[in-house]
Amino acid sequence: MWCRLRPFKFLRIWDSHEELISLVQLIWNSNIGGCAMFRISRKLKLLKRALKSWNQEVFGRVNVELKKLEDRIFELEVCLARNVLPQTELELLTCKQEHIQWVHQEEILAYQKSRVKWLAEGDSNKKKFHVSLRVKRKSKIIKRMQLDNGEMLDSSDAVHEGAVSFFQQLLSMMPIERDLGEMKLIQPVVSMEENEALCAAPSMEEIKQSLWSIPADNSPGPNGFSASFFMLA
Repeated sequence: MWCRLRPFKFLRIWDSHEELISLVQLIWNSNIGGCAMFRISRKLKLLKRALKSWNQEVFGRVNVELKKLEDRIFELEVCLARNVLPQTELELLTCKQEHIQWVHQEEILAYQKSRVKWLAEGDSNKKKFHVSLRVKRKSKIIKRMQLDNGEMLDSSDAVHEGAVSFFQQLLSMMPIERDLGEMKLIQPVVSMEENEALCAAPSMEEIKQSLWSIPADNSPGPNGFSASFFMLA
């Protein structure tokens, strides 16, 4: 039986759990040989496997846990209506706090999946989230495409071939003739000091500022890790 593999994606819901940092540190402290880029790539790959298993154990049963807590809260409220006991009140308070945490985690997950940036976290409007997801999926489907010469491509295969052909022509190299005599008329406007600063390797602080300027909910890279993961440090 054919089974579609789900691509990995780092979820912001994991940020709220205290075990995440220790799990990342455990994988990151692994002894892996090779160049720096290979070690980073290998550790991210190992971390993806660990996070998938950890997600199933901790967050894979969000709806089940919410249902259990809601049922337990109802039972405790019924018990308190019959007989007020301090132990029952304490358990009810604990269950309500846990329920709030699970609801918040569910909202974060729905928010990231829908990528609705204009809807603030905390709005328990899950119906609007799911509508946004359906609209987003439909907007990604290209059923027809018209070329510059007026030709209409109606099938998915024809649209694919037309897109490939367009970008091959757009990105192909074309010979350029240069007149070196005219180039001498252009005066330099960048000093040697400015040129050296532009060519210098960026500092760690500049790299951190660039990374922190990326919205946490932006699309993840090819490895599935979004900017929010690298902001954990």
